[in-house]
Parts: sequence; C-alpha cells; structure tokens
Amino acid sequence: MNAYHALVADWNDTLHTMARSKAFVLMGTGEITARQYACVLRQVFHYVRESSQTMTLACSHFRGAQRAMIKTLMRHATSESGHEFLALHDIAALGEDTTNIPFERPLPATFALTASIFHLIEHHEPLSILGYMFQLEYTPTQVGPKYIAALERAGIPRTAMTFLGEHSEVDVAHCKLLAQYCKTLIRTPEQLESVLYARRVTAELYAEMLDKSIEFADRWKDMSPLNPEELRHAPSELAATG
Repeated sequence: MNAYHALVADWNDTLHTMARSKAFVLMGTGEITARQYACVLRQVFHYVRESSQTMTLACSHFRGAQRAMIKTLMRHATSESGHEFLALHDIAALGEDTTNIPFERPLPATFALTASIFHLIEHHEPLSILGYMFQLEYTPTQVGPKYIAALERAGIPRTAMTFLGEHSEVDVAHCKLLAQYCKTLIRTPEQLESVLYARRVTAELYAEMLDKSIEFADRWKDMSPLNPEELRHAPSELAATG
C-alpha cells in the first residue's frame, strides 16, 4: 500500500472541488481584483497561523513506533511558524492596512477549516493531519506557477505574491517529507481512509473559505469585521494570544 500515491490519485480525482470554486476560477483566469485577492490573503493569514500548532497537536497523540517521526514532524512544524506574516506582507503590498488583522476573528468558513483538523486529530485519528497537510502543501506545487502567472495578468504585483511564491517552491521539499510520513506512519487501510477523508474535507472547506473571501470583498466597504471601538476595548491578552 503506497499511501502517498493514493493521496495523489485522490487529489487528481477531486480537482473539480477547486474547479468549481469562484475564487480559483477568478485567480486562474486572471480576473481577480486586488481587493478580492487581499481578502483571500486575509483568511490565509488566519488559517496558516494555526498550522504549526495542529502539527504539534498530532505529535502529542503519537504512540509506539509513531514516535520515530516526532522529531522530523516537529522540525517541519517549526519551519511553518511565521508563514502567516508572508500573507500580511502581501496584503500590505496591495495597499491595505494590516494593523487589525491579527486581532480580528476569521470568517466562519475559515474557522470551519481550522476547526475541522483540530476535531479530526483529537476525536478521530491523529494521522488525519497528513491529509490536511497534503492538500495544503501538494496543491501549491501543482497549480502555484499557473496562478502566479494569472495574477500577474490581473495586475497583481510580484511583491504581493511572496506567500504563493514561497509555497510553490518550498512545498516541493515538504511533499517529500509527506511521502516519508505516509510510508512510516500509515500502517492500516483504516488509517489511510482517515487520511484520505481529512484531505477531502480540507479541499472542500478550503474552496468554501476562498469563495466566502470573495463574497466578503464584494460586500464590505470596510475590510475589517471588527469596528475600531471594539478593538480599542479588546482585552490586553488578545495581543498576546492572537
């Protein structure tokens, strides 16, 4: 059983999940506006900053022979820490104010994306993290260059594509690590099924998050869901834990 190849095949079988996403269509055709792209990046910031913690959470559940992968996966988690600031950089490069973003609540669709993997790890199968990681790291290696070229046609400056550019390149090496994780950790058909399910859930919720980002961009004049008065009276610990 080659679990990594099974994930690749499953990804190819469900490309329609992305194809029907309005955001992917707009990005792929070069018709996305700078404001819409900024709103996508805004939600990217919110889910990406959870990445390291979901990976370390999964490690806390590893038992027996699985422990052999903890050090490697923790190094992987550490390398992901701080990537959310690439998204902030790109939003600022588009001329948007990023001051309040770390302290606002994500859109419900973004919350659903991050909450799903926490729930799967804690209450179903810790190895679900591999499906989540595969969807979010394999996808940029396959479609990243195409979307970078399309974004350029849409007038998005290269200076606002550091997040996408970084993950189109770095995630090639991360996918090699994922192949190693799959070979070492996935030992039963039941575990593979759980990982495949997590990948499908992630694919669908990610597409939903992007579509809601586009709706948000089209509907709101003020990009911040929190008004200045709420921010002014936010508890001091928000800055420390946000």
